[in-house]
Amino acid sequence: MATDLFPKTRALIERSDYSRELDDFSAWLSAEQYTPFVIHRHLLRLVYVLPRLQGSGESNSYAAADLDTAFDVGKPRSDGATMRCLP
Repeated sequence: MATDLFPKTRALIERSDYSRELDDFSAWLSAEQYTPFVIHRHLLRLVYVLPRLQGSGESNSYAAADLDTAFDVGKPRSDGATMRCLP
C-alpha cells in the first residue's frame, strides 16, 4: 500500500471485504501519481460498487454491462446529465 495515504483511506481499505483489490488499485493510482485525495475518492466509490458485482469477495473479470449496472452508468444525474462509459 502507498505510504502517503490518509489514515481514513488506510482504514477504508483495511475494513473492506475487498482489501486486496483496493490495496492493489491504490498502489497503481499512487504509482501513476494521483494525489492522496483523488485516491481516497476513487477507493470510496469502489467500496460501494464492488459489493454490487457478483462474486462478492472474489477477484473476477466483469462484462461492461455488469460494470454499467454497478456504477449506474446511463442513469441521469441530478444535474440532468447522463453518465456514460468511455470506449
